[in-house]
Amino acid sequence: MARTSTACLRFIFSILVIGCIFSALFGVGPFRSKPSAQTRPPSIQAESHQIISSLFSLANHRFTLLKASQVFSYWSPQHKPVHDPIVEASSDGSLTPPVIHITLSDRPPSLRGLPANHPIYRTYTRALKHISRAAYRVVNYDPVFGKPDFKARVSGIPGTSIRTVSERRALQAWLDCTSGEGQWRWEPISSDSSPRPLTIHKQGPSEAQCDREFYMAHDHSSFKLIMDEWNVRPSLKFRWYPSTRCDHLQPFNTSKKYMLSRRKLCQVLRKKTILIVGDSSQYALHDLLLDWTSTKQLTCANNLYCKEHLLCGDELRADWNGSSNLLEAGELDSTVYYKLPVQPLKGYLTSTQPHNTLVGNNRLTTWNTTPHYSINPNETEPSPTSSSAYSGISGPVLRFRRSDSLWASPDPLHPRFLPIWLHPNNGIRDINNYWLADSRRSNLIILSRAPLPIPKSSHFNQAFVTTTDLPSEHLQYLGRVSVNKSWPIQFGIQPVGVDAIVLMIKMALRMVLEVWLPEVLYTLLNLRGFQLKSDQIIIWRSEWRIHSDCSSVPLRTKGFNWQEWWRSRARGDGPPPHPVPPTLLSVLFPNLPVDLALATLAAKNYTLKHPHILFHNLQVIFQNQIMRVISPELGIPFIDLETKASVWRSGLLGGASSGLHGPGIDCFNYCFPSPGMTIEEGFLGGLIRILELKVEV
Repeated sequence: MARTSTACLRFIFSILVIGCIFSALFGVGPFRSKPSAQTRPPSIQAESHQIISSLFSLANHRFTLLKASQVFSYWSPQHKPVHDPIVEASSDGSLTPPVIHITLSDRPPSLRGLPANHPIYRTYTRALKHISRAAYRVVNYDPVFGKPDFKARVSGIPGTSIRTVSERRALQAWLDCTSGEGQWRWEPISSDSSPRPLTIHKQGPSEAQCDREFYMAHDHSSFKLIMDEWNVRPSLKFRWYPSTRCDHLQPFNTSKKYMLSRRKLCQVLRKKTILIVGDSSQYALHDLLLDWTSTKQLTCANNLYCKEHLLCGDELRADWNGSSNLLEAGELDSTVYYKLPVQPLKGYLTSTQPHNTLVGNNRLTTWNTTPHYSINPNETEPSPTSSSAYSGISGPVLRFRRSDSLWASPDPLHPRFLPIWLHPNNGIRDINNYWLADSRRSNLIILSRAPLPIPKSSHFNQAFVTTTDLPSEHLQYLGRVSVNKSWPIQFGIQPVGVDAIVLMIKMALRMVLEVWLPEVLYTLLNLRGFQLKSDQIIIWRSEWRIHSDCSSVPLRTKGFNWQEWWRSRARGDGPPPHPVPPTLLSVLFPNLPVDLALATLAAKNYTLKHPHILFHNLQVIFQNQIMRVISPELGIPFIDLETKASVWRSGLLGGASSGLHGPGIDCFNYCFPSPGMTIEEGFLGGLIRILELKVEV
């Protein structure tokens, strides 16, 4: 009976659709008004065929009747026949998700939804003013960085052709624009003449978890994924498009058409001795750089004892005369975990079937999801030139040094370099290897410093005490140092309601200004202040926030039903991206609508669910705000990874496995390839944009 009713409904709907189309085309019925020249479709016959195909596809969809009203209103003469991303149908009959817009006002997270007289609104606004004031004081009043002689030495960016303040600021404005203003668009088929390169992950196994879950589900007969022409995780089918405003900010001596490329990366890294310093997230970027500059797995004895690597060898050599298309598509890489299929091109699609492959005795069972694929059907893979040819070429060298505090003391016997050392402000272990000597023989240094965790209760009284390791004059930028050095005792008895969040914002601000920033300035002082190397480029990359809802079921939003559209595709990817960049309310209350978040704030007995995550995220916001100003003024370009990644709660290690919940899962580290290639575009793309500037000789 149910099947008969469904068939009748489909038949009736089809008759109605055909009648409406004839009405619109021949000027009868409710659509008899003649469309103007601006709204008339260019080809009635072609458009009618497209309409009929799309509508019959919708008729077979389970939400046909729900979408019918959108289709009729969409094709009425009062509307232009443009592609509405909410109702446009893909080739597999599914709907295309809307564009995700990110604007300048989304950085830092906005106060949208909060009343202007709310205590959180006022506290957050004051905190950002304190950050801005502190940055101004560092740049203008620091005993070293604020002096005229230092400003004269670093008027440009050492190691590049940028020599003036105006050129340096223009470059940073371009970097900020390309990394923080634009759109995330759904693009399962490449609009370029060549496929978009993807990360072929070959290093540590953790970052392969998302693809492992996705292809295991695909291989399981009881789990049916909805596929289009590209059989990869849905988060990889999004692509970042910077705002057109960025084109007007682009420096004249950079490539006009930018595209992330392994060849280009090796070209700009040529003759570079690279040093990456930081915590475990920096080590993940070290692995990412290895993935893009090598075609084989490289050995590294974890992040404490990793030795140097020679990059851009084999097929990535400068003198290799093989196929760049095959190289960029990852067809020449060793299969260690998963060989992802190449993105289809418009007008050239290929159907591939996944098959299982066992790689090595100690490897996971992997799915090589595509055979060797040539962009040009007549192109074959040539034999690489002899490896001896590489001996005369100066390839880049990469080193990684673990240093959670970025401690840059010239004394290798300093207590902070001991195997077990507890940070005096929180009582939590920091791992710091001695690395200043490595910095002296490196001409490219990449730095980042993570936020400090909430102090242990045993260190509440020392939370904001200035350590004797730091020169006291570097605290002058604060103007007035706080007298109370203790963590508020209220947190020991669980503060509730709005007071808890207000206190957390204040404590995050103090931790950044009174503990984190003085240690960072001490590091930069030892690198930039006393002995400036004219050929050494230092780059600061931002941290990104923890998405505590990386394994949660998202709430139903107005408009496009992200959850329903995403659910049948996203095994291994976690929840869909945020449809809009998170506001401060979203940071405070992940996965809650504005009205419910405000109602939660009004509850007097509300307690913070994840105070450690909130403390981390607030520090990330403040750190990135202050370093975005300070580091360029010290001749250190700033690479922003936070803004584009702010919408990506997908593609995280904690969301890879379904059914995992709780504070113990990893909602910070991304799988590789990262969703939308956001980390690759931000980090590797940022390196290319900076290093392609002519290097000083």
